[in-house]
Amino acid sequence: MGCLSSTPETVTNSKKADDLINKATDKYKEVEQIKYKLLLLGAGESGKSTLLKQMRMLHGRKFDNSELLAAKPHLTQNVIEGIRTLAIYSDILGDQGKNTRVSEENKEIRDRVARMSDKQKFTEAHYQDFVKLWEDPGIKETMKYHNQFQLIDTAEYLFDHMQHYWTDDYVPTFADLIHSRQRTTGVNKIRFELPDKQGAVEEVYEIFDVGGQKNERRKWMHFFDNTAAIIFVAALSGYNQLLWEDNRNNRMREAIGLFRGIVNLDVFSQSHAIMFLNKSDLFDRKVGIHSVKEHFKDFDGKEEKEPIIEFFKQKFRDQVRERRDTPKKVIHFHVTCATDSDCVQKMFESCRTIIIRQELIYQGFL
Repeated sequence: MGCLSSTPETVTNSKKADDLINKATDKYKEVEQIKYKLLLLGAGESGKSTLLKQMRMLHGRKFDNSELLAAKPHLTQNVIEGIRTLAIYSDILGDQGKNTRVSEENKEIRDRVARMSDKQKFTEAHYQDFVKLWEDPGIKETMKYHNQFQLIDTAEYLFDHMQHYWTDDYVPTFADLIHSRQRTTGVNKIRFELPDKQGAVEEVYEIFDVGGQKNERRKWMHFFDNTAAIIFVAALSGYNQLLWEDNRNNRMREAIGLFRGIVNLDVFSQSHAIMFLNKSDLFDRKVGIHSVKEHFKDFDGKEEKEPIIEFFKQKFRDQVRERRDTPKKVIHFHVTCATDSDCVQKMFESCRTIIIRQELIYQGFL
């Protein structure tokens, strides 16, 4: 399974929509410039902000050096926090009988790293310590239990590239940027225009990303009006993880409940519902190792990718309530990997087709 997949009916409908849009192009150009407002919604750690950065890189203003350099403190903080967490839990899990304790030669390093603050300056000496720990079999074994504690999903990427982060003259890459974690507070917005083949502007997109943690959600209601589509992002890999801000609640259950509260609001009755089942790369690694049945007792399928994905799709479909005045809302599903630029490009083009087709219907061209 690749990083982007859609149901067969979605692919067929997209092809039909493309044909209809092509036939209606001349009439469509007579319409004044159209602006589409899209909301990126979802629980924390779902990958919304990464998707927004990818869309900006693909269609909007590129990230300049000052913006890339601004990510450097977050990269070093993520590295320190990640390796410190593994150092701490290698002993905690070891006390529980797991084979996670570091080797004798690395015990002093483990103790030193476990006491670090993520606010410390990341130095070459720290890097040397981190390399030794990251290569220790006990730390590798601790990684296998990372669903039992909070660890940034991109930890392996960060550890594999941390040799650059301690140097003063290093400018982070875009790949570094999208693999770093910085909690979203407030609202991030991008705006871009997509021209037709003759260079004339056809569509203007405004995409809003608001913080997904619970204490940020009260801000969402201020952006609900006149929304062409809600793009709800849920991490497929979160089925066996707890919320970052709340160690009692399962991430996927939180996403399902949050979606139910959003999709049935009257203000979204005419808006498209597009669902990104994100972090498919991390999900792929878990399938067959971490049981879905253990966390969702009503799952009775095979512990394989497709049955699990279909199970969660149906979970989200079941949250949509019937309305007397309108047909039941259709959810357009996409299985995505937000750190894969090609995947995000294909995903956005699919969403664009869905949105434009609805606009043509509204204008009376289809």
